[in-house]
This record gives sequence, C-alpha cells and structure tokens, in this order.
Amino acid sequence: MNVNGSKNLLINIINIPDSYFFSLNGEFRLRLFQECLKELGSLKILAKHVGYSPERLRSIKNGKCMSHGNKLKKVLISKKLCIQLSEISKISLEEIEKNIIEIRKNHAGLPIPVTLPLKTSASLASVIGNACGDGCLRSNTK
Repeated sequence: MNVNGSKNLLINIINIPDSYFFSLNGEFRLRLFQECLKELGSLKILAKHVGYSPERLRSIKNGKCMSHGNKLKKVLISKKLCIQLSEISKISLEEIEKNIIEIRKNHAGLPIPVTLPLKTSASLASVIGNACGDGCLRSNTK
C-alpha cells in the first residue's frame, strides 16, 4: 500500500503504448524464436504468420542487422511482435517481461534500461510527466 492507502499499480508490457520496442536478453530471444519455429516449422511460415519478411525476422531473431554504413546495429522487437511470438510459442508475456532489458520509443532516441513490470510511484509519474511535457529531463528544477 502507498501513503494514500491504495495499492501501487503495475505497468507491464500490455500497458506500454504500441509505439515502444524492446531489447530482449540474447539467450531468451533465441529461445523465443526456437519455440515459435517448433510450432510453425520454418522462419518463412513464421514471417508470413506475423506479417514480416523472412529477412527482417531473421535480423530480429539475431538481434542485429547491417546498417547503411556496413556497421552492425541492434534490432529491437515491437510490442505487437512480442505479443504474437508469445501466443505462438506459448511463452507467457510475464516471462517475456522478465527478459526485457531495454525499451525505446519508435526507432528514435536511445534505449532505456528497464525492468518490467514497473510499479507506479510519485517519482515515476514525475519522470514521465517531465519527459512528455517538454521532452527533456532536468536534474535540477528552479
């Protein structure tokens, strides 16, 4: 219970807006894809099932792809794809949450290290409010 007598609410993968992407623990990400491939048989069938090209899905499975400058870049998984892979693999969203190590909004900005589910608090609300208000966080407010 918090100071107002109500329970802290949880922010989990379902409550996060669809515009967010996740970075998963590498071993878990591979296991998630392996379970999906066991269910459906091939990456091509999985790709068709979730609406991705096999090449894009292979990059997501591997967690990286080549960028335009021939450098490897990290590939994150959309919230929608996490939910689809959970349904196919029969791995719970709670287990997926435990293996999320970063989140990022859209494809811009830097990934933010996070542990889900988040418990709501006054300090979390303040951070979210500041970030949404003018887009920046200040260490000192006057």
